[in-house]
Amino acid sequence: MRKLLATLLVVAAAAWWAAPVSASSDFYEMRLQEGRIAFQTGSSAEAVDLLRVACFGLMDQPRLLSEGLVWLVLVQRKLDRVADVDASLRRFLDVEKRFGTYGSASVPAERRAEFERTLLARIPPEAIRAIPTLAPLLDPAGAVVPKAQAPPADARIAATPLVAYDLDKVLR
Repeated sequence: MRKLLATLLVVAAAAWWAAPVSASSDFYEMRLQEGRIAFQTGSSAEAVDLLRVACFGLMDQPRLLSEGLVWLVLVQRKLDRVADVDASLRRFLDVEKRFGTYGSASVPAERRAEFERTLLARIPPEAIRAIPTLAPLLDPAGAVVPKAQAPPADARIAATPLVAYDLDKVLR
């Protein structure tokens, strides 16, 4: 009888513990979806806020975090927030180095290509080459030119000089 009671208490405690975790996870996943929709409908300022909240809460879900960071970089680029783009790209590189989830992130092809152009324009090729899942983005000779097309010349963010990264800090 005591074993049965103890088992029931453990099961009840586990269910009670798991419910809030799932609810909070759903909350952050909804912020990710709302941020993506806000970006696609032109509400860039709202999208930044939603995506930052989503990325904060999805740190324990690398695939969703990677997806959130991709969308965050895209919206920050649209708003010409160069420093924020660089910070988000550094976070993306850290997640990709540890988990390699970018390939499984749910991002439409045109947005993925736009993100990759930004990544290749802002991050030194050595840092990209050091992450096996991102290395194929460089051409076989290892040049900075992406397999897709180069970033548009008229974009202000593409005209901003590359940030000099300390590779040890970026790849830690």
